[in-house]
Amino acid sequence: MLTTFCNNRGTILIELMISVMLSLVLLLSFFELFIFIERNIHQQAALNQIQHNAETVIGALRSSIHQAGYIGCARLTADFPIHNNTAYSLTSRNKIQALNAGPLIVRHASNTHATLLKTMQDHFIIHANKTIHFYPNDVLLISDCKSADIFKVKYVYTTRGMQKMMPDTALHHAYAKNSEIARLVWNEYRIESAKNNHKKTLYMEDIHHQKIPLVDDVEEIHIDATVRQDSSYKEISASQVDDWSKVVGLSIALTLSAPPYKKRWYTYIWVNE
Repeated sequence: MLTTFCNNRGTILIELMISVMLSLVLLLSFFELFIFIERNIHQQAALNQIQHNAETVIGALRSSIHQAGYIGCARLTADFPIHNNTAYSLTSRNKIQALNAGPLIVRHASNTHATLLKTMQDHFIIHANKTIHFYPNDVLLISDCKSADIFKVKYVYTTRGMQKMMPDTALHHAYAKNSEIARLVWNEYRIESAKNNHKKTLYMEDIHHQKIPLVDDVEEIHIDATVRQDSSYKEISASQVDDWSKVVGLSIALTLSAPPYKKRWYTYIWVNE
């Protein structure tokens, strides 16, 4: 009896130890599976964030680049007369400008415009409708589809249904009724590091030097240009372009991060001629 009892106790102890070992193995397996799943979720979330940031950057750049050189009813050509009395020029040669690693500068007239309510009697007084509200120091482009002036607003006097404006210098031309008046858009895109955490962010700076953060964790941007040369095309670095009227497209490479991951993103954007 005693021998049988001792044997049973030994068997029970061995079974208990095996059960404990199996439980530990299963627990370890579940723990490793949990770590694996959590790592995959974190990785997928980081890659999704990178993709979202890349699509946001590309969407903003594509929208801006497609508008480069837009001046309303007229087409911006090398011989289209734009008279300028400000520090902000717009020509077919500088509608886009960029260096290899940025910044990227895009110039055009705003898509929305006001119109002249009456033909100008001199080169100073402008009577426009109130489709868009203008303010002192706005930089505007006025065009009758044959020529244009870029000017800075000195003052605006608003009455019922009309804005009376005066430029800070005389316009080159007295424009006729229904001429278009739009804001000049001059947007500069560049990457800057934050002072407190060194995080790199893509900013857009407008014509009034107001900086707007667009997307965080954009580490690098590289820009190449496709240039039309007679009957052929050549891809060169953006820094080598001297006449942007010959550029038909931009190849843009972005490096984005979502710590600890980094990914390179590529896109090609056509330039409207």
